[in-house]
Amino acid sequence: MLDPSRNQTGKERVGHVQSRVPNFPQLPYTLVKRLIDLLGASSGLILLAPLLLGIVIAIKATSRGPVFYRQQRFGRDGQIFNVLKFRTMAWMECDRSASVQTAANDPRITTLGRYLRSRDLDELPQLVNVLKGEMSLVGPRPHPVNMMMGGVSYADVVSDYHSRHRVRPGITGLAQVSGFRGPVNTHEHARGRQAHDLQYTQHMSFRLDTVVLFRTIGQRIWINQRTTDQQPAGLVELKEALTDPAKTAAR
Repeated sequence: MLDPSRNQTGKERVGHVQSRVPNFPQLPYTLVKRLIDLLGASSGLILLAPLLLGIVIAIKATSRGPVFYRQQRFGRDGQIFNVLKFRTMAWMECDRSASVQTAANDPRITTLGRYLRSRDLDELPQLVNVLKGEMSLVGPRPHPVNMMMGGVSYADVVSDYHSRHRVRPGITGLAQVSGFRGPVNTHEHARGRQAHDLQYTQHMSFRLDTVVLFRTIGQRIWINQRTTDQQPAGLVELKEALTDPAKTAAR
């Protein structure tokens, strides 16, 4: 009786040889995401070094005080870490507790600081937080530990607030590219941002991360205001990201 794995010449069939090639297990998403964070953050710091140096010199030349600003924020699993930013306010006016949110035409912000904030350049030092494993390139934005809104703790404004801390916070996130940027002045804005953050934690994927990154880059090129002029897009952003990332990223 002929061996079905061999042809008439006695040689093993190609199909059977290929079927015996082992299937290597895919790397977990969280591991690959961390590797991408390390590669992206290190590459960003190297490529942006001239820009970062220019910002450092400009801050030192235009205002007194340190170049960098540190503030305690919530990280993954509610761990507290110091987020790193370029200082955009007069040094004596900096609010480390975040009890007072930044407002439009805030007098505490320097002229240079206003320019940096309008293009999110003040956030670039957070690439160091990514290298340290405290943040990711994409994830819910880290909130200050003592964040308040209208004199009320932010955790009391939105339900299930700490669920957003299941993952590493990000330099950019689904909420930010969906219209929920800048100061949170209303309960509706706070709940909308929270809804997008929770949707991200429930649907994390390479596809969604790619969409968020490309939309962030596109918005920073075309939009020169820290808070978007358009109305929040709602959770439709998530649905489009999961079904047609090319269409969403091209917007």
